[in-house]
Amino acid sequence: MKSIALIEPTSDFSMYNIIKMPLLGLLMLGTLLKKKGYEVRVFSERVRRIYDEKTLWINPDVLDSDVVGISIMTATAMRGYRIADSLKQRNPRQHILFGGIHATFQPYEALQHGDAVITGEGENIIIEAVESKDNGCIFTGVPIDNLDILPPTDMDLTKRSYL
Repeated sequence: MKSIALIEPTSDFSMYNIIKMPLLGLLMLGTLLKKKGYEVRVFSERVRRIYDEKTLWINPDVLDSDVVGISIMTATAMRGYRIADSLKQRNPRQHILFGGIHATFQPYEALQHGDAVITGEGENIIIEAVESKDNGCIFTGVPIDNLDILPPTDMDLTKRSYL
């Protein structure tokens, strides 16, 4: 069974930093992956950092994951890239996926730091992206017309992430 860490990097300033909980996008992707049998953890750095740039400490649950998905906005892209670069140095076999609004509009920039990129909405493409062994891929997600087909969000995915 593949273990997957989904990360939401932080930035020095973002309006999202006010609310100390993960955004629902990664929780929904994690829920879909968990329903497929993957071991999934969701980490929001607005709640607790997973990487210390001064000491180079990385959360062991992230470092030991088979796949790491990093969702980036423009404000968090540079930190996301630094996390990915550090992970690749320490665990070169780790498969790193980028997604989020910044990766959607700058996929080739994101590919310089990861193995694959998901553009657009990830719900319909996340399983294929996680299971792909190809590097340099850009997976294009499409919007979901009926949100009622999605399962209830599994908030337990963050349970051990903040201890």
